Amino acid sequence: MFIALGPSSFTALTLIGMSKARPEDYGYFAGHAESVIMLQQIPLFLGISLWALAFWFFCIALVSVLAGVKR
Repeated sequence: MFIALGPSSFTALTLIGMSKARPEDYGYFAGHAESVIMLQQIPLFLGISLWALAFWFFCIALVSVLAGVKR
């Protein structure tokens, strides 16, 4: 039941890691410095959303397990 927590958390970490590994002086990023800031902010908000989704899955799984323990 707790298997749904991993993929969303790993995806969030991957998005944030990819935004930090972007080339700053290559092609489009060299001419548009503001795009670098946006490419750092968007994965951050997506990561927070995915972590919130993972926390929701954790809560559902925890309630299910605790309800099963009662029986």
